[in-house]
Amino acid sequence: MVSFFSKNYFYHNWRAFSLDKSPFLYSTRRLGNDGNPFYQVNRMNIGAIDRLREWEEYKIHERGGLMKKIIRLRYLFLLLVIFHTVISSVVKATDYYISPHGDNMNTGTSPENSWQTISRVNAATFSPGDRLYFEGGYRHYGSLYFDYSDSGTATNPVTVSSYGTGRATIDAGTENGLYAYNCAGIDIRNINFSGSGPTTNTGSGIFFYMDLGGAVKLRRIYINRVDVSGFGEQGISIGSWHVSRSGFRNVRITRTRVFNNQLNGLNIWGYSPSTTAWSHQRVYVSNCKFFDNSGDPDKRDTHSGSGAMIGNSNGVRIQYCEAYNNGWLCNYPGGGPVGIWVWDSNNAVIQCNESHHNLTGSASVDGGGFDLDGGVRNSVMQYNYSHDNDGSGFLAAQYPGAAPFFNNTIRYNISQNDGREHGHAGIKVWNGGNGIDNLQIYNNTVYLRPAATGSPSAVGILYNVSKVNFCNNTFVTTGRVRLINARQASGFSFRGNNYYAEDGRFRITWGSANHTTLSDWRDGTGQETLSGVPVGSNVDPLFVNAGGGGTIGNLRHLNTLTAYQLQSSSPLIQAGLDLFSLLGINQGSRDFYGNMTPQGEGFDVGAHEFNSSF
Repeated sequence: MVSFFSKNYFYHNWRAFSLDKSPFLYSTRRLGNDGNPFYQVNRMNIGAIDRLREWEEYKIHERGGLMKKIIRLRYLFLLLVIFHTVISSVVKATDYYISPHGDNMNTGTSPENSWQTISRVNAATFSPGDRLYFEGGYRHYGSLYFDYSDSGTATNPVTVSSYGTGRATIDAGTENGLYAYNCAGIDIRNINFSGSGPTTNTGSGIFFYMDLGGAVKLRRIYINRVDVSGFGEQGISIGSWHVSRSGFRNVRITRTRVFNNQLNGLNIWGYSPSTTAWSHQRVYVSNCKFFDNSGDPDKRDTHSGSGAMIGNSNGVRIQYCEAYNNGWLCNYPGGGPVGIWVWDSNNAVIQCNESHHNLTGSASVDGGGFDLDGGVRNSVMQYNYSHDNDGSGFLAAQYPGAAPFFNNTIRYNISQNDGREHGHAGIKVWNGGNGIDNLQIYNNTVYLRPAATGSPSAVGILYNVSKVNFCNNTFVTTGRVRLINARQASGFSFRGNNYYAEDGRFRITWGSANHTTLSDWRDGTGQETLSGVPVGSNVDPLFVNAGGGGTIGNLRHLNTLTAYQLQSSSPLIQAGLDLFSLLGINQGSRDFYGNMTPQGEGFDVGAHEFNSSF
């Protein structure tokens, strides 16, 4: 179709009119090549515009203010004509219906004239605004395929959805549920995708992939109210691979469940060698659940079994999501799965999520709750609840060859009984690459009981870093669990934290030394001092019900996790440091529970800012 705004179209089809009789533009009713009428605005040349201006000036002088109103009305009329022309030039979007009771010889444009099969859908080409409706309550067998010619736009997407009663299910058998190659502008909503099973299916549930050059960003992938299960690869995979960092922009995944897939639940990925450019922009994941994604025991070249992992993206938000029971079959010794995590990304926010009971295989590692991993910068994990994971509750990790890791924050989170395997921790910092720089870890709460296997610790540190601050956190352990286990710890500063061993057996391992009191550790390392003054504490925080957090499930109600709120007599109330005035650290405006901070003259220690009105 010739663009309405084509230069040649204007030149060959528009003509100027004399203004001797009328001072404004006319529209002309014409017939298009298809025989349908449309309205054409007629172009004025420069001379005509000059005559119009002279005519208006004369009339204004002659008739005064009344003519000003008339001229305004004429300009309004001109805008209405142009708007009508643009609207008339757009091809009308079409709704298509697919039903097991339909016929592929039908037009497909109504429920009564529906198509029957996915193969008929794949044979068609779609335009921006088109909508594909699969009859709800039925299984539709096959694999949907879209390419560049089927792309919608950022404001006028192609939509895949259901009609009738309930959701339709795309039953992909052993293939992909939906594969979109080099295209975007697609909405997927109120529909399910099902594979034959994680060990028999060889595809992904929803798979967007592009390899275009030119650093282009294809815009808009929306996935809303979708279930994806039974696939051997990813539940949802959104990826690109081109050295120019082409990718997708404006990816939104909401109110979606991804479960019983093998490789991972959600995986967003891009061309990943160490650079400061990213393939994808504006990734938003909210109100989703990722569970029972097992990992692939036969995959030995990389980790598998994560709930949700996002990489190579600039501008990420993951919130109100739950990840659980993922990763138990991962068999890769070099790394393992995590419930929710980002890597090689900039400006990521992971907040208000719950990640629990995630696992890893006996030959693998990790299996944690949350992670800021290699190459992440300018990012934050806040207001999250992690519990009962094999791996660390909150991990900051830098792997060899990753882009620089810097300017990240872990704050106002709660970890309960994480680190069940492989000696992990409530909060762990691991530098296996080219350094971790300027990491702020403050106002978190960690509670840790002994594990059946392994030796967990409230804080785990592996290898040296640069400018990592632990401040205003509270660490509580029982049964000889170490408060800190640091093999190499240069570049770390601990100030204003509370360390409490419920059984009275205070244990911190710092390098080759073991410390059994706070003062002993302070004297031996210089930690927990500020300008030569001792800070930090070793007191019972007086939680409401330490160890009784349980599973919340409804992520809009994380504030019901009352187990780690402070009682009114807690010594941690207003005992924290003002990190902004002392260290230039912006502490934010709220705590884990949504209370404004500070409530009194000073900040509290841990994830709860005590509010006497509650």
